[in-house]
Amino acid sequence: ARLSGDQQLESTVVGRRSASPNARTFLADELALQVLHGPGDPRVSRVETLSRYRQLGPSRIEAEQWQASYSSPAEGLAAAARRSWRGQLLLERLG
Repeated sequence: ARLSGDQQLESTVVGRRSASPNARTFLADELALQVLHGPGDPRVSRVETLSRYRQLGPSRIEAEQWQASYSSPAEGLAAAARRSWRGQLLLERLG
């Protein structure tokens, strides 16, 4: 992705898992390695996104996501999250 200020974000998915604990729920876990290129040295970080999708009806799905950003893998895999985010969506078929 090209960003303002002559910066570029490179994002690569390095791991992905999914599960369906029941007929109406789907879970997904994705780990991405991100490199921010721009003035100065590149900055490396890991971003993990956990998602839960639940079918509420024939044309309605509820989505909930949690995302955490971690420092470079070179700083250790047990590092605490630098930033976190949680969001919800309601997807509904129209028509």
